[in-house]
Amino acid sequence: MRDLTTDAQAQTPEGFVSGAQTAAAETLPATPLVYIAYSGIWLVLLLYVFMLWRKLQRVEKDLQQVSSARPGADRR
Repeated sequence: MRDLTTDAQAQTPEGFVSGAQTAAAETLPATPLVYIAYSGIWLVLLLYVFMLWRKLQRVEKDLQQVSSARPGADRR
């Protein structure tokens, strides 16, 4: 039968362990997901701005047609 305390003690380093030694092995596993999320948000935002721009063009065109069809539209 194995003694679990001796196994845990064998894995634990003695003394001070620098953070630089352990930091190299640590990575953020969600980094690709963060990039995908930010890309998706930017894509949705740009699509929304593009749709607003197109709608504004249509409204300006309609407004111009209405104002030109109205009699006396040039007088103010």
